Amino acid sequence: MCRAIVCVLFFFKFIGLATFSVITINRKKKHQKRTLYFVSTKLGTCYNVSIACLIIASNYFTIPVIYYEEYLNKTIVTTAIEIAEGILGSVITFIIVLWYCVNQSIFVKFGNSMVEILEELYRLREPVNRKRIVFILLSIYLFELLIFLALVISDYVAFYSQPISWIGTIVPMGLVSWVFIQYYSVLIVLHSMYANLNKIIQNIYVYRTGDANCLHRCRRVFINSTGIQSLLNLRCIHALLCDISAQVSQFYSLPILLGTFLLFISLLYNVYYFFEPFMVDNVIMKTSIVLNTVVWVIFLLYPLGLLTTRVTKLENEIERTGGIVHALLNYAIDREARTELKLFSLQLLHRQIKFTAIGYFVLDNTLFQSVLSTMTTYLVILIQFQMGGPEPIDCNCNHTCNCNEH
Repeated sequence: MCRAIVCVLFFFKFIGLATFSVITINRKKKHQKRTLYFVSTKLGTCYNVSIACLIIASNYFTIPVIYYEEYLNKTIVTTAIEIAEGILGSVITFIIVLWYCVNQSIFVKFGNSMVEILEELYRLREPVNRKRIVFILLSIYLFELLIFLALVISDYVAFYSQPISWIGTIVPMGLVSWVFIQYYSVLIVLHSMYANLNKIIQNIYVYRTGDANCLHRCRRVFINSTGIQSLLNLRCIHALLCDISAQVSQFYSLPILLGTFLLFISLLYNVYYFFEPFMVDNVIMKTSIVLNTVVWVIFLLYPLGLLTTRVTKLENEIERTGGIVHALLNYAIDREARTELKLFSLQLLHRQIKFTAIGYFVLDNTLFQSVLSTMTTYLVILIQFQMGGPEPIDCNCNHTCNCNEH
């Protein structure tokens, strides 16, 4: 897993989404494996600042190319949206790249805390299935790269677009997509930690019987001193997980907010461009353009769907911890165990974890639904605006009439 993390981190550093580095520490004890440690680097900060300057300077070349680029069914509305999307994309990319520079200490902090919890879960004999996580993430990364490659090829085939125009259209949205996927990568590890923590809490009352459903059949459960000490340790781990979750949400809040806005604009433009020819008579949409639009929609919705689904699953797993603790509290008979469980329950009551975009909206499945519904509303408005425009005058030169009369 260490090699996979290093390779992925190198890719994220190349695109400006990782100003930090990792070092490998070999443990002296035999039962402890080598582990990773996140560190801040000034070189990564300088690299991101250079990328940010190049992004702003690229507008001098990309905006004129986007404005004068000729393509089928080009209108004033599509041109205005493309230019606005290009400027907005460069500004958002500039902010995101610098955001990683300013807040790299936050990522280093919660990254090292996650490594610490992974080691603690391994010590408690409930390790995270790292191979499964690596396989899932590599599959997601490869599919994202394939979609990006298909988008570039289809865009060239459909519009014969120049590579410099991709810097203002495809590249910013590609960077935003990888921000979503990186956020998903952190959340899938967090989800595994919460799930394993819940398993350990359940094992406190099933380790003697080996029956996972014993809590539902037994009216009373006795927890010995070892189990009470385990509860105290698990409560500390859960508190650390809550702190990590809050730090993760804080780190990705602004990039996700800006990225969602850019994703919405790009999605609205591509869907509008697809439906716009149907409002004009005797216009046939080329197959290459249809395929390009389909690839664009998949490219935009894929990272958003991944993130919102993972956030929903993670929030459900966090809420499941409270149900397990309260059920165990109802069946515990010894005083010390009940006192510890009440403290755990009180901690759960005061630590409500929500992953939001600076508090504007929650990043669960309701966001995906809201993006689609809002996009549909604005699409109808744009279509009505297009249909309500002045129709061209049909002048037949074979008739002796003055078209400028009246």
